[in-house]
Amino acid sequence: GTIYRYFSSKDHLLAASMVDWSKELEARVTEQPPAEGSAADRVVAVIRGVTSGMEQQPKLAAAVVNAVTASDPAVVECQREMTTTIMRVLAAPIAELPDQERDGIVRVLAHVWNSTNLGWVNGWLTVGQVGDDLEQAARLLLRDTP
Repeated sequence: GTIYRYFSSKDHLLAASMVDWSKELEARVTEQPPAEGSAADRVVAVIRGVTSGMEQQPKLAAAVVNAVTASDPAVVECQREMTTTIMRVLAAPIAELPDQERDGIVRVLAHVWNSTNLGWVNGWLTVGQVGDDLEQAARLLLRDTP
C-alpha cells in the first residue's frame, strides 16, 4: 500500500508528523518543565529549545511550516491539534499565573510564533530571528511577572 492511503497529501503527512512532534515536546516539557529563573526565563527556555531544532534542520523545518499552513481540510485538523498542544507547551512554564492572564500571554506568543515562522519560510526573517522575536515577545509580556 501507499502512504497516501493514510494521508491525503504530502502536506497532510508533514502536518501529521508535526502533531506527533508537538505531543512529544509537550510530554518532555510536562515531565521536566523549566524551573529556574523568572516566568519569562522559563518560557524563553522552552522557545529556545524549539527554535534550536529549527536551526539544526532548517530545510525540514521549513517544509513542515509550509505544510502546516496549507488549506487542505486534513491539514486544518492537524493545525488545530498542533496549535492546542503548542499552547499547552507554552503555558506549562507559567502554570502559576491566573488562567485568563496565562491564556492571553500564550495566545499572543502563538500569534508571534506563526507570524515569525511565515516570515522565515518566505525569506524576510532568518531562523535566528524567529527565536529572537519570540524571546522579545515573551520578555515584554512577562516583564512584571516574577
